[in-house]
Amino acid sequence: MSSPELMEEWVRRSLRERRHGLSSGRSLISEDSPRFLYKYRPLNASDDESVRKLKSLLIDDRVWMASPSSLNDPQDLDFTLEENRNAKERRSWTKNSSALLSPMPPAKRMQFLRQIERARMTSEQIASFKAHQRRELGVFCASQNPRQMQMWTHYADESRGICIQYSTYEEEMFLLARSVIYANTFPTITVPTPIGREQDHYLVKALTWKYEAEWRVVAPIQSCFIQLGRRAISGVILGARASEATRTCIAQLLAERVQTGKPPFSIYQSTNNIGRFGISIRRLDPNTVMLR
Repeated sequence: MSSPELMEEWVRRSLRERRHGLSSGRSLISEDSPRFLYKYRPLNASDDESVRKLKSLLIDDRVWMASPSSLNDPQDLDFTLEENRNAKERRSWTKNSSALLSPMPPAKRMQFLRQIERARMTSEQIASFKAHQRRELGVFCASQNPRQMQMWTHYADESRGICIQYSTYEEEMFLLARSVIYANTFPTITVPTPIGREQDHYLVKALTWKYEAEWRVVAPIQSCFIQLGRRAISGVILGARASEATRTCIAQLLAERVQTGKPPFSIYQSTNNIGRFGISIRRLDPNTVMLR
């Protein structure tokens, strides 16, 4: 089974588990879930590789599940590890969860499980466990705020790029997105974790990144492209400094998308406010964009 297929299966299984845990009649969409999520992107309309990457997003409806090591913050998804001192829970975990360690060589896996059961992990095993966690995860990050000046500066080429608007109600994967928790200290993960007790260490990020207002999907799948539904993209916002070439490029990609039979997305223009700090966003007439 390929990585995208594994990801699709993980999404289906995770949604089933979440539905099972909800009381009758409750929706998977919580009151705190944003209606849209936003992905800031640079765009150089004169660079073929830059346009090719954007085509993958806007026409092919694909997103990349990044590896933790590729994220901007080198401490992202890091944690402090403590051993579970409950002997019964340790035995239960080693009996039921050895499949989670299947990528390890058999002899090393058996040694690790014995050490877990005895609550005597070595510093080498702790380092190996942390490396395994980072190596096996894929992360999709997005913001709930399309008007954050620092985001436009850092991730969209100083407002010369774009911001893609995703509809969380039109894509199952986004139902699994969780809001990031910003803190001054590393989260603590207990090893082994009692069966059925979820740990959210992957949601904790340094307080200095709070302006990102980030939501993320973290899956136990190695880095790969994920195919979204045809209605996941609802809009593209042009940066306040976007060039005429960038506007034309987005309009052309919209036309190509429609020619494939997919629903169109709206085009918006962001502008810097006059007389006060902040950003305003207005919807554009796609025909006007095409004619410019």
